[in-house]
Amino acid sequence: MSEQQEWPPNPDLVVDAVVFANPSNPHVLLIQRRDEPFQGHWALPGGYVEAGEWLKDAAIRELAEETGVSVRSVQRVGVYDDPRRDPRGHVVSVAFATEIQYRKDAVARDDAAAVEWVPLKAVLCDEIPLAFDHRKITAAAARMFDWNLGSPEVSTQVLSASTRKRLGLDDSVK
Repeated sequence: MSEQQEWPPNPDLVVDAVVFANPSNPHVLLIQRRDEPFQGHWALPGGYVEAGEWLKDAAIRELAEETGVSVRSVQRVGVYDDPRRDPRGHVVSVAFATEIQYRKDAVARDDAAAVEWVPLKAVLCDEIPLAFDHRKITAAAARMFDWNLGSPEVSTQVLSASTRKRLGLDDSVK
């Protein structure tokens, strides 16, 4: 007999921000989580949406609060609603992405222990521990911004077949 998951009456709503820089050598801005769950793991900047707040505004606010990086606009990547994506309970994430010039002035703030520009390849190839479903979100954002991962020639060079399939980047699997 399987255990029954106890869910809160309503899911929580969060936003995640994927920030890309340096198209010739793509990097993603990540924070290192200071607190549980996934303490010490790398993650996308993000957090809870405040009552009455627009989702885009929440993503921009969370990015600034956790990294000190201010942006004016973000584009929606998608909605991530797997009830098991967060060990704390049913948490729905609306992910946003943007491209900016590489900046050295990103600093860990709020609940971030550290902040760093990480090579996109390292993120997508499981080279670093990433929290939640943030690898999947990053892959979707990279594809949306056409960061050379949708091209079979480039993605074959960068990612293994199993990694491309797992991240939904293998066009032969529909």
